[in-house]
Amino acid sequence: MADKFLSSLVGGGAGFRLAPDLTYPSSKVGSGNFTRIENIDASASLTTVLSLTGKFALSYLLIGNQIAETNRYVLTVDGVVIWDASRTAPTTEDFFLGFKGGTSAAADIVIECNTSILLQVKTATDIIIYVEYLARPLL
Repeated sequence: MADKFLSSLVGGGAGFRLAPDLTYPSSKVGSGNFTRIENIDASASLTTVLSLTGKFALSYLLIGNQIAETNRYVLTVDGVVIWDASRTAPTTEDFFLGFKGGTSAAADIVIECNTSILLQVKTATDIIIYVEYLARPLL
């Protein structure tokens, strides 16, 4: 039997390919190179706080300006619900993916999507949160 590499049996090795994004990083906020969506009121019901359509690699995700209360987080990638859980948010910033300024308690992973990413949040009472993210387009 001929020798085979493990990657040929289970896939992988190539990773994803970034699409041209000629305004990056000048289109991002400050030195963080992320996008911020501010003044979100997610207190009334499950609220869409991030919706991306297309092929992306999401490597940084943070929800900020929170108060310590129980919130619900639902993440859907390519039509499949990945997260649907409640937890008590820490005050100020809550890291879900990646790093900011060298600090994070989040997983150092990248979520890749082929068609869409949808993040929904329901806060108990908090009416002014923000979302920061870094999603690079893929080929």
